[in-house]
Amino acid sequence: MKTFLSTFIIIILLSCSSKQGIQLEDSSDYEIAQLALGNYTKWDAYRLLEIPDVSTTDDYLEGFTTMELIEFPQKFHYKSFSKEKWKKHLFSPSDVKDKLQIIKNFGEVIKVNNDGKIYVSLSRPIYSEDGKYAVIIVNMLSNNTSWEGEGYGYVYEKISGKWKLHLKFIPYLT
Repeated sequence: MKTFLSTFIIIILLSCSSKQGIQLEDSSDYEIAQLALGNYTKWDAYRLLEIPDVSTTDDYLEGFTTMELIEFPQKFHYKSFSKEKWKKHLFSPSDVKDKLQIIKNFGEVIKVNNDGKIYVSLSRPIYSEDGKYAVIIVNMLSNNTSWEGEGYGYVYEKISGKWKLHLKFIPYLT
């Protein structure tokens, strides 16, 4: 009976520590994403590409310097899997979530020559080793064939337990 009970408890503990359970408990990725999207309050909708673009943040993991010559020399890391797809139900209720649309495949969006719509590709946030800073990259795309897009980086600082915008910058590789 003791062996059965011990095995049962171990199985329960292992299932609680599964990949999905850990990621759902840590909602800071979604909090940072929501803050970054909230910088664009005049948009009619947030058409978020489901797959994160982490090409820039991957290069920032060892530290980086912005074009404004502000240095973040400490190491950074992802809290969740960097390529984990964005899921609408994990965003908190807000003005952002109300206008949020998850786009599964931008390649299937019909291209137009004028009056296109804005689509957003977000990186997964990266976090400084001390937990004080979080960085997210926002890339804006359009289905307008003549629009080239743009992107911004946002550095959030944790002050008194709340994430506050510390710096908006133009991403580039150092």
